[in-house]
Amino acid sequence: MVLNGLTHSYKIENGKVYKGKVAIENTGSTPQTVKLFLQDFTYHADGTINYTELHTQKRTNGDWIKFNTNLVTLRVKKRRKSCMRLPFLIK
Repeated sequence: MVLNGLTHSYKIENGKVYKGKVAIENTGSTPQTVKLFLQDFTYHADGTINYTELHTQKRTNGDWIKFNTNLVTLRVKKRRKSCMRLPFLIK
């Protein structure tokens, strides 16, 4: 379960690096391995969202969002914060 949402907003400055955390928890009764990955997405006026492979969209986020790891194992009912490194370059 994602505890702090998948949307994180920051007021940013050109050339700065911003860090955030996605908090996840295993609510099950056995340890679980979780793979973290990014996808491109498009949002349409009718409310639909399409997820595609990285770099299939002109405004991809794949080059500026990095996780410190992409595979974590969560013990039963234990929390782990997987850090994201967010280097932004605003033009």
